[in-house]
Order: sequence, then structure tokens, then C-alpha cells
Amino acid sequence: MALPIELSDALTGPEVEKRLSHALDERLPFSFVRIGDGEGMALARQGGRHDPLRPSILQAFGTAYDQPRADALGEHLDRAVGHASILGLRAEVLYLSLTADDFKAPKDAFLLRYKRSTEGHEPAEKKHDYQSALRLAHMVFALERLGVSNARPVSSAWVHYDLLASGYLARLVLKAPRIGLISCRRSVARKITTARTGPTLFFPVLEHFGREKTLGVTPEHWWQSMETVSRSLTDVRPGDVFLIGAGIWGKAYCEQVRAQGGIAIDMGSALDIWAGINTRPSVMPLWFEAFPDTPPGEVPRELRLESQLAALA
Repeated sequence: MALPIELSDALTGPEVEKRLSHALDERLPFSFVRIGDGEGMALARQGGRHDPLRPSILQAFGTAYDQPRADALGEHLDRAVGHASILGLRAEVLYLSLTADDFKAPKDAFLLRYKRSTEGHEPAEKKHDYQSALRLAHMVFALERLGVSNARPVSSAWVHYDLLASGYLARLVLKAPRIGLISCRRSVARKITTARTGPTLFFPVLEHFGREKTLGVTPEHWWQSMETVSRSLTDVRPGDVFLIGAGIWGKAYCEQVRAQGGIAIDMGSALDIWAGINTRPSVMPLWFEAFPDTPPGEVPRELRLESQLAALA
């Protein structure tokens, strides 16, 4: 099940920037979409009450995620993957090799097969959580089903942090004729709108359901709000640059933007860095090491949006 891909051939940050700039200069449709374990869960199209992925589904979507919605979101993601100009992939696609029958195995047997598949590629002491292992396996299985290979441009799924750290995304904010932002980070929207002379389109979304449910948001309200954003994406023009951080649904939004001639960048949690929020404490600090004076766990001032925009003024 491992994909026929060599990440040694993957595009680097500067190479991704070059392709994005070309799309903007030529007003070409473009989408940069990153696929991780959450997308693996959605690509699996499992909405039943007794599916092994049910705990992950409830955390991500709540009880509003039934089979028709699972099928609809899965189709959105199929199109997003199939039409992506650059596909950001995790390293697991190189070595994770399971079969359809492995998914039918009991929990302990599945974890044993998963561990054997990752031997030599991950630290021997690494613990494998059943739900995350399932999501990652479904991710690779779905990408194989969709025919993903080195015949198309790929990058690391983490290259969005490189685009932010280089200042490229901040430069795009000032250069693009129109900017669209799909995010829950209203502070980022305010700073972009203030910094630009051209129009800014802001489509606010809720945070991930696991966070919103603690604030009293019901599963049905959360799901309908994400669908509302999808229905609202109707006025996209060639040359528009959309910065998108909306979790699994964000990949669907990327394809909607590209299909209308715009440029979609799946920024994900890079938008959190712009807002000064460390939402990936196990990953983000790798990009913070260049700023040793920053207190542990905090986002360096130099990577926050207001500082990057001020440096360009």
C-alpha cells in the first residue's frame, strides 16, 4: 500500500513559492493542498456507529456526521486531491504498507501489523495510538486509490511553515489584487485588511469541533456552518489568492477556489502562528529554533503577522 513516491523529488519551499508566484503573475488556477491523518479519516467515508474510526469521527465532527455527509465530504476531498496543483504529503506515504484486510483485524492485531510496517522508519520506542494509526493507514490507502504518484508535483505536508518563515506568505498578502481568508482567526483578518490597499474577503469559520463543543456549539450547527462557507464561495476571480485554514473542510474550499480560477493555499495551522498561537506543540517548535530568545512554547515575535508585515513596510 505504500505509494510510488520519492520525497527526495518533493518540491522545496522556494520551489513551491516559485510555482505560486507564476500562477499569480499569469492569473492561473492553482491549489496547494496538504493531506494528513484527519483527511485520511474523511477519505475513508466511514460514518456508521460501529466503525472503528468512530471515536475520531465524533471528536472531529460530532454526531451530525452521518453516512450521506461522510460520502459528500469524501467526494469533496477526492476532487481536492485529484486537482491539486501541489499535494503536500506526510512521510508515512513512503513506507506505510497495509492491505484492505488489515483494517478488519482486531485492534491489537492491527497495531502489530502497523508497527511492523513502520519498522526502520520510526523510532522503535514510538507508541502507536490505535486511532491515529487507523487514520494514517486510511490516508495512504485513499491516496493509493486516487493514483497519487511522483507523476504530479508533491511537497512535504509541513512546507507551509517554510512559506511562512521565509516571509513569502506575508509578501503575498500585500501583492495579491484580492485576498480571501477562510479562517477562525479574526485577528489575522483584521491585520490583513488594515495592511492592504486592495480588497480583502473574509469568510469566518468555527474552530475544530472538539474545541467548539466545549463552548456549547452543537454538532449540527457546526456542520451547517462549514457547509454555509462552501455555498458562499461563488465570487472567485483569476488572480485572487485565498489563504485557507479550516481543517479537513479547508481542502474542499481549496478545490472550490481553484475550480473558479483562483489560487488556494492550504495554510492550516500556519495561520495560528500568524496569530501568535502555538497549536502544534510537537511540530511548530522546529521552526522556532532560529529564534533562541523566544520563551519555550511561545511563537517568536518575528513570525507573527504584524511583525512580518511591518518588516515589509
